[in-house]
This record gives sequence, C-alpha cells and structure tokens, in this order.
Amino acid sequence: ADLKRMVENFRDCGIDMFRLECGDKQCGGAKIIPKRCKLRICPKCAIARKIRYQEKYGRFLNWGVDHGHIDRDEVSFITLTLRNVEDVRDGKIKIQQYFKKLRLEVYPGKIRGGWVAYESHPDGEGKHNIHLHAEAWMGFIKQEELSAEWGRITGGSDIVWIERIDPTEEDFGKSAINYILKYCLKGLDLEYNQLLDTVGDYQPTDSLSFTKSDWENFYIYDSALDTESKRRKKKPVKWSVVDIADYMVSLRKMRMVQPFGEFCARKVDGEPKTLYARYLADDSVTREVHSLVCPSCKSDKFWLIHCYEKDSDGRYLRFKSQALAIADALLDSELELNIGSSDSDEKDENGDWHLSPSTALKLLKAEREMMSHYRHQGGADQWGALRAVSYE
Repeated sequence: ADLKRMVENFRDCGIDMFRLECGDKQCGGAKIIPKRCKLRICPKCAIARKIRYQEKYGRFLNWGVDHGHIDRDEVSFITLTLRNVEDVRDGKIKIQQYFKKLRLEVYPGKIRGGWVAYESHPDGEGKHNIHLHAEAWMGFIKQEELSAEWGRITGGSDIVWIERIDPTEEDFGKSAINYILKYCLKGLDLEYNQLLDTVGDYQPTDSLSFTKSDWENFYIYDSALDTESKRRKKKPVKWSVVDIADYMVSLRKMRMVQPFGEFCARKVDGEPKTLYARYLADDSVTREVHSLVCPSCKSDKFWLIHCYEKDSDGRYLRFKSQALAIADALLDSELELNIGSSDSDEKDENGDWHLSPSTALKLLKAEREMMSHYRHQGGADQWGALRAVSYE
C-alpha cells in the first residue's frame, strides 16, 4: 500500500494543484501551489531539495570561513566505498556505522565535522553498490593511509578517494556543498520517453500481465549516471522496476544526507556546543525559511484546497495546516501546552517540556477522542473525573 501511494504521488508530482487560502478570513490571502511527491527518485523534487541544502549549509560554511572558524584549505571531499551488498538497507546501516568508527575511533578530533551523503544503485548482478560522499572539515590525511584504515574497518573495502575542495571559489559554501549534492540529489529520469528498453512487444497498457521476471528486465537508465559513465568509459547504470521499488521501500524514512560532528546542531544544558549550533544562535545571520505560508500576511495557519478532487458531498477536498489544526484544537482543549518551533521535544532548564508541533497535535487529537468517548459512554461525571487526573 505504501509503495502504491508513493508511485501515485510520483505520477502526480507537479500536476495536482492546491489552492492555499489563509485561515484568517479578514486577510483573504491565497495562491496556487503544485503538489510534490518528495521522493528521492523524483528529479523535480531533487531541484528544490538541492536549493534548500545550498542555502541551509552553504551559508553556514561561508559564515564559518568569514568568522575565522574554518580555513578554506581544511575542507575536503571524500568518497568511501563498500563491497556490493544484497540488502540495500543493511548496507546503508553498515557503511554508516563504519564511517562513524572512522571518525570517532581512527581519527578522533581530526575529522571535525561535515556532511555525508549515501548513494546506492544496482550493480546489474542482483546486488547494490552503496557508497558515501562526504564534505569534511579535517586535517591532512594521505589517501594511502585512508585506504588502509577504511579497508581494515570494513574488512577489505579499500577503494577511497580524497581531494581538497578548490579554496578559490567565490561562493565557497555553495561550491563545497555541491560536491556531494550532485551525486545524491539528481533523481532518476523516469519519463516514458526515457524508457530505452522494453520487454517484447509489451506496451504500458499491458503492464498488468507482466510477471516478476518481466519487471526485472524492464530497464530504465539513470540519465545522470549514464553521462558520468560515458565520461569514465563505464557501462551505464540500469534500474529495473524491481530495483526502483526495492530502493524506495528499503530506504524509506532513512536519512541519506546528514551532518556530523561540528556541523550538527548540538546543545548541552541549552548552550551551543558545536559550530553549527553557534551559527544558529547568531542573531545577525539572515536565513531563508522555506515553508508554506500565506502570501499576504505570512501566517502558517491556512487551508489547502484540492483544485480537482471532491468528496462524496461534491465539495473540493480541504486540509488544515498543522498550525491551523493546533490553533483550532486549542480552542476546545483544557490542556496547557508549551509548543515550540523545533522538530523535537525539548526540556528547558526549569524542567518544563516544550513540545514539537507534531507532538502537540497528537496530544490534542488524543484529548479530543477521549472527550468524545467518555462523554458518549459515561456522561459528564466520568469526563469530570478524568479531568481531575494529573499527567506528567
């Protein structure tokens, strides 16, 4: 069911449209926005994701250089490989653990921070080629030394690459982050006119009669990797439909691009302990925020109204934004919640919880369901007794 929904979202990406209407009727702000699937294989969504990473991390790196925290000559690009694996999810977990061991045990304090991107593609023989690209703030390490240490950690996978990022680039931060983004955020060209191989005389309308073997031999070429392969005189990377489905399902909800070390936003007792946390605490920095808001008043309380689909009553489907859902739920709630803007729940120095919006919304929905249940089953007396109970 999840795979079917992902495929449908990919099919409709950029085609389905929504009308965003401000939740404040007096404002009246509105705009039309496309629906996005946000899948890793989608080249349309890859462009938007790449821009966000460039602004988020590229500006931070420029800030670090400008404030004298990072030397341009200390930023390197690293590629580390792993022997081909049968299970792509297991391979991703293993290479992530090996990289952590390399940083914290082999080179503690020498590889200070950076970003890592994990990449996988089929090898054409039923296995997966999984490897990582990292942009690292680090001291000098010889490639021969890195190869030997990586081979020892992984049990024989000693193919590595390391090079300094050009320090003369004008926009150093953007150029540096592009070193890894060009590999992991390209998507796959999956338009019908890019299908270079078919099975027999089958047409798309005959797809229901395909066997698993047919789908395994129905190939889609990765055009981005194909160009790279031609330059390096290697065979192009081919994805069968089964390969793509395996990739989408196996790596679902796994982060393929993430920071490490000093480039994480880590705090201790509310105080920034990493360079990136200090950057976030610098109020003089102007940051771009990519989120849906009303085009007029910039409020995050709005409705999304589907431009095509209707419900059983003939009305266009409507969805509340998270902020509007919380605001409406609080009107009927008797809970006292501290709702923060962070994606995680945090406890302050006084021991008070500041909940993420998603956690707060779950609590409010649970409260509403409990109110409805007890009022329906036992009347006001049972609900009054429930209200008297104190929860931590």
